[in-house]
Amino acid sequence: MKRILFLYLLLAASITATAQKVKVLNANFGIIYPFSTNGVHAPNDTNHLSLHLISGVSAKETGFALSGITNVILQEASGMELAGFSNHVKGHVQGMQLAGFLNTAGSVNGVQVAGFSNITKQESGIQVSGFFNHATDAMVQTAGFLNMGRDICAVQAAGFGNVGRDVNATQAAGFFNLGRNVNGVQAAGFVNIGKNINGAQAAGFCNVATDVNGAQVAGFVNKARKVKGAQVAGFINVADSSDYPIALVNIIKNGTQSIGITVDESATTLVAFRSGGKYLYGILGAGYNFQETSDLYAGEAGLGAHLFTIKHFQLNAETVLTSLTDFKNGAYLRSSIRILPTLHFADRFDLFGGVSFNHVYTTLHKDDVPKTDYIWSDQESGHFNGLYIGGIVGIQCRINR
Repeated sequence: MKRILFLYLLLAASITATAQKVKVLNANFGIIYPFSTNGVHAPNDTNHLSLHLISGVSAKETGFALSGITNVILQEASGMELAGFSNHVKGHVQGMQLAGFLNTAGSVNGVQVAGFSNITKQESGIQVSGFFNHATDAMVQTAGFLNMGRDICAVQAAGFGNVGRDVNATQAAGFFNLGRNVNGVQAAGFVNIGKNINGAQAAGFCNVATDVNGAQVAGFVNKARKVKGAQVAGFINVADSSDYPIALVNIIKNGTQSIGITVDESATTLVAFRSGGKYLYGILGAGYNFQETSDLYAGEAGLGAHLFTIKHFQLNAETVLTSLTDFKNGAYLRSSIRILPTLHFADRFDLFGGVSFNHVYTTLHKDDVPKTDYIWSDQESGHFNGLYIGGIVGIQCRINR
């Protein structure tokens, strides 16, 4: 197909080169070049209307061009080009290209719609295809599989991936986005990769960026050099600087990471990793409850905030979910809010303790759960809910400064 198209274009170009005068005609009707009303001189003609059963050739089109398979326009076109298979315009398109498979043009100020792919060398208005779009400058690119553009001033939307150098608006993809400078939003079902993002990155799995002046939101992991705003991840944030990371694990170069041990009013003892930035941090821990005769293993996850800090003192607040289980009979879930005065000493150590406000939900038998004094409780059909006030103490060592 490519060879046939190349020979077809070469023939048309050779005829154009030998032409003495360009004609402006009202219409050209035919089957396939040169079997049309314009004959062998069709590549020299400007038409207001072109209708061909198989394919047509012209210098310019200024109205409507329709071919069963292919339209070939050697200079420029305005209006609409409609083809069952492909449209090819060497120069500028002002209007719309609509093809069952492929549209190509030097530049487009309008709309390209193709079942498979749209390709332009320079600026493009709107590109919509079932598989692939490529343009240097585009207003909107929408593809079922992949968009590629150098400067995108609006939207890239693809079922699989977007690749853009400068994007001033939105990239949306089912799988991945890749952009150098994005002034707006990157949204992907799986991964976003961008160098400088002035806005937001949102991904179902992963975001990667150099600088983000806004927010990173990912289902699993965010990675950036500098973040001015919030990093929100289901599991881990990684950055050189990020004051507002929201994840269970935050590896922030200028932040803090510490490992410590805590004991609460129910004798649940946990080894926990606390990590974060200047204002927010994540909590992830595991341990054991020593109060009960049955084996209850503990896990804990949550978020914390540094409310204020002075020289050797800090006031922190935490919200956590603690789970106890014997892996056999049921589950014990405790949601807690803690207020924790913290004392810094010996350069790397923190000693903290405070009050907690707790809600318990469990399907374990009442004899198998930690004993405490509830200020409110309710039990029915094997489900127990209760509220109580407790306390916690702990010590931790900062593993970075």
